[in-house]
Amino acid sequence: MNQLADLIQYFVEHCPGVGPTALVLYLYRADLECRRYLGRPVADLEFILWNDGPLDSRIYAQLDRLCENGTVQLVETANGNGRNGCLLRAAAVTAFPPEEALILGHIVEDWRDKPLDELRDQIRQTTPMADALRRNQPGSRLHMELVDGEERIPGLELERMLHALEQLDRGEGLTFEQVRARAGAAHSQTI
Repeated sequence: MNQLADLIQYFVEHCPGVGPTALVLYLYRADLECRRYLGRPVADLEFILWNDGPLDSRIYAQLDRLCENGTVQLVETANGNGRNGCLLRAAAVTAFPPEEALILGHIVEDWRDKPLDELRDQIRQTTPMADALRRNQPGSRLHMELVDGEERIPGLELERMLHALEQLDRGEGLTFEQVRARAGAAHSQTI
């Protein structure tokens, strides 16, 4: 499984008309949010600071391969400043684990209709980008690990919460009275 290829296909599928520059920002945010909420990256990406934004050149190399094999089609569209690529989906998307799918879906819903300049502004405000911009060393690695586990709450991890919801959907949950009885029993044992 090529996680980067799958992520590119996911965003091309769910964000029709996304261009290559915006695609890099989507991939950066996916990596950032998975690190924040899951404590791990979504893919093996190594972003660097490039032109005041994140870049991993492997993204463009993978995009080229996907275009070459027909999985993704790059359609050149004209704008006032020259040419701007617009990506169109051409193949099925691989399924992601539920916790990653939730994060990716949130990014799509949050960003799908926002202009590129707004996406760039939001990215520049993230901890790894703000750190890189402060260091002012173009080409230097972004320290994505600065946000690892930032939003993880022990006992309320996203994976655990999604698993609990699946159990409830299958009718495997406890009633409030059962939870209260267990909590009361646990409390009385600690006294």
